[in-house]
Amino acid sequence: LGKCSWCLGVGVEQSSSGIDLSQLEYLKSIVQEFPKVHKRETPAAPYEKFSDIDSQMADGTIFRQTCGKLRYLAVTRPDIEYALNFCARFQCNPQQQHYEALLKIVGYLKKHQERKLVLRPSKQVGEADLLRLSGYADSSYADDVATRRTTVGYVCFVNDLAVSWKSKLSPNVVQSVAHGEYIAINECALE
Repeated sequence: LGKCSWCLGVGVEQSSSGIDLSQLEYLKSIVQEFPKVHKRETPAAPYEKFSDIDSQMADGTIFRQTCGKLRYLAVTRPDIEYALNFCARFQCNPQQQHYEALLKIVGYLKKHQERKLVLRPSKQVGEADLLRLSGYADSSYADDVATRRTTVGYVCFVNDLAVSWKSKLSPNVVQSVAHGEYIAINECALE
């Protein structure tokens, strides 16, 4: 059959240096649905917070459809995961500000269409360094305006290759920045 070049809507480019995965055609179809969206450098504004005051509702069906399309695209574009998960919290009751945040992700994708998920083998290492585990964790203090909960996240590596990552709201309100950092480190260690 030969090398795989296309699987479930994902383009696969195989070479001796590794594998590149992309969904360029799917991405272009999403971007074409929103011709008025401007290109952006980032998928979300840093430290973006939503207020509870905005009462102008967005079309829930379009909001959920767009979230779903971007969710499938995130398989090969982990750079949009955090911003997309943040928007997806509001699928039950989307307001205009949430929809605009979703369009910012589309604007980011519009500017950076050619990016791919690149899978490369780790560099050759000696026997003593065969399985080197490392992890990084971080948290933000009470960044959810409505609940005052903290976002915690981590990424775990095996020989410089990311094998696991997660970002989520802490289940409880933390008492301090240090407490939030401890929760993030604990989540990383459990993984």
